[in-house]
Formats: sequence, C-alpha cells, structure tokens
Amino acid sequence: MRILLVCARPPLPLDSGGQVRVWNVARQLARRHRLDLLSFVHEDAPARHEPELRAVFENVAFVPRRRLSSLGAALAPGAEWLSFVRGNLGSLLRAAVSPRPLLSTAYDSPEMRARLREADRSGGYDLIYAETYPALSSVRDDLPALLTPVLLVEQNVESLAFGRQAEEARSPLLRPLMRWDVRKLAREELRFWRRVQVLGSPSGVDATHMEARSGRPVLVLENGVDVAWLSQRVAERRGDEVLFLGSFRYFQNVDALRWLLEEIWPRVVARAAGAAPRLRIVGRGADEALRRFVRAKGFDVDEGVDDVREALQRATVLLAPLRAGSGTKFKVLEAMASRLPVVTTPTGAEGLPVEPGRHLLLADGAQSAADAVGDLLASPERRDRLARAGRELAESYDWTGIVQRFEGQLLLALASPARFPFSHAHSPW
Repeated sequence: MRILLVCARPPLPLDSGGQVRVWNVARQLARRHRLDLLSFVHEDAPARHEPELRAVFENVAFVPRRRLSSLGAALAPGAEWLSFVRGNLGSLLRAAVSPRPLLSTAYDSPEMRARLREADRSGGYDLIYAETYPALSSVRDDLPALLTPVLLVEQNVESLAFGRQAEEARSPLLRPLMRWDVRKLAREELRFWRRVQVLGSPSGVDATHMEARSGRPVLVLENGVDVAWLSQRVAERRGDEVLFLGSFRYFQNVDALRWLLEEIWPRVVARAAGAAPRLRIVGRGADEALRRFVRAKGFDVDEGVDDVREALQRATVLLAPLRAGSGTKFKVLEAMASRLPVVTTPTGAEGLPVEPGRHLLLADGAQSAADAVGDLLASPERRDRLARAGRELAESYDWTGIVQRFEGQLLLALASPARFPFSHAHSPW
C-alpha cells in the first residue's frame, strides 16, 4: 500500500512515548509498504532529523504551528496559573468563541487542510493513517468527502486525560472553563470516531471505552518495546537511585511529578533508615513554572539525557505515580525491558497483563507508593525477582509481531466495510 502518515508531532526526536510509538510503527510498516510523512512541527522547534526520517519515508513534509504552553502553571498553586492564560491567550480566545475544544482549535491549520485535500484528490494513496485526532483536526468537516480511506489511531482518550487535568487545576476560576472545554472535547472525539473508516487504540481498555461511546469496532495497535536496543549496556546500575521519567509536555507527567514531590517523596525520606535515597528527574518540555516548583523542593529536572538507556540502566527503581492518562505506558514497558523494577499505580499499569508483586509493584496512594519504593531499595533479592519477571513480560511486546498482527486486522477491515461500519452522516453533536 501507499500510506500517508499524518502526525501531530514529528516521530523524531524520541522525546515522548507518542514519538517512540509512531517511529517504531512506521519503521515496521515501511518494510512492506511505501510511506510518506505529513506532520505538524512547532514554530519554535524547527524540524530536525530529516536524514533519519527519509530512511523510512519517501517524502517528508512539515506544517508549522504554535505550541500550547505552561501546563505546569495550570496546575500551580496561587496566581501562577495566569502564565498558562497569558501563554495561550490567542488559542484560549479562539476556543472560547468556538464550539470546538482548545485542542482542536490549536491544530486547525489552513495549510494542513490544503495539503490533506491535495493528497486525497491526487489519488496517490491507498490509506491516510493519522495518529491522534488532532492530526486531522483541520479536515474535521471534510472527512465525509474524502475519497481515501482514513485510519485514526488514538494514543489516548484525550477527554479522559484532560478531564483529570481540569480537576487538578489549582485556580477556581480556571477549573470551570477547563471542565467546559473537556465536554466539548468529548463531543469532538466522538465526531471523529464516527467519521473515519477504521478506528484504532493502543490498548484493549481504551478500545472498550471507545467502542461503548462510538458504537463501532475498534482495532488494537498495542504499544511495544525495542528489547534488543534497550539491552545494549551503556551504564552501570546504582543501589539507591529512584528514577522519575517522562515528557513534561503531557499533563499526566506534570501531575505525577507534583504528586511525587508533594506527598510521596517526603514519606520515602521519612522511612529511610539511614541516608535518604537519590531522586533523579529526567524529562524534557518542563516550563519555567514547573522548574521553579521542582527547584523549590530541592531538585532539578535533568533535560540533558539524549539516550534513555543511560537513565534506565543507572537507576535502582522506576517510580511512575500516574493518576491520569490511558493506554499502555512506554516508561513502564521500557523499564521492564531494561530489567529495572517498577513501582506504579493501577493507571500506570493499565493495558498490561501484569501480576502485581510478580512483574511490578502497584500503589494506590502516597504512603503505599513510598512503602513500595522503600521495600525495593532495602531488598536486592526482591528487585532481582521483579526485574527478571518484568523482562520476560516485556519480551512479548516486540514491535515486529505487534505491527504484523495489526496489519492483518487492518486489511480485513478495509476489505470488509460491512464488518466495520462507519457513518458519513453528520453527528448529532
């Protein structure tokens, strides 16, 4: 097939789980199909890595857009939330007068609309494959008229993720506005889900949710892991380092870090028998509000890690206290593939067939998370047992098999539209 992959962000650099996912799926598809790339790119971060991208994609094109800013400020106490408003004022005003949510208006681009229309009219593609609905936001009203079949795979159910962000907003003025935007977002998702030929999700949990809301079957294109690459030794394991890992462009990681520093880490320190363990915070995309918060707690955000293997192989325990989000979490899979014991929440383990106590440790509160971390730091034998079982599970999530299985489902869906019905009719929303 000739496939046009449409993305909200370029697959490279590998700064987030979403980019890891898109890059590895594209590499697998390119073995059997011809791929072109059409991606948004932030105006303040010009597209890079074109030589690597052109090794996978025959043609590469970028559409600039302005990034939303200050997620950390939106969750900050006091008046810091005003920086979120100032940093996104234009997008917020457009969303306020539009029936569409902030996420859609931020990605609505005349240039992207023109490029997608031209790609469709050219007749040169057998499939338009979009990762996340914002990538298609510009052609929402054009979807019924497109001649090329469209596959939409959602990396998250965004209305669920942003719903959590709305509840965690510290400003009583900002919170009701965010709740209203989440309601618009839920309606917007449903419109897209009902208007594409094939709908996909990275986990069975999200697929079930999407099927219940849309009344349509949802294919599962799971998240995977490159076990061979993660196995290449680049650092030595320490015995007292707790790792927090994540892109701070995503609310889920901002919320998790704030919870860790405010409630979990003081409990870890309090129960330490001797010297307190080290906490290393690794990630990119932190805004100034979040950096100030982290510094005030006595830590720094390490944004200089170019090879995630160094962080995963050096740490003693991965702590992923996620309270929001959906889909399978890359950081959990990558840690298990790196033989790094994991402490996370039920949300962090969602979508994985894990057995708590065997593959990882689950915590449903700040004290239970601190206790789990303390127990692992004190017990090399237990860390080793978790590491071996986690690695064995991660090996079953190889990208090659995941993408090949999905291809079979996708070809069946495209060949049998009666089994995968969709409607060009306008949604009642």
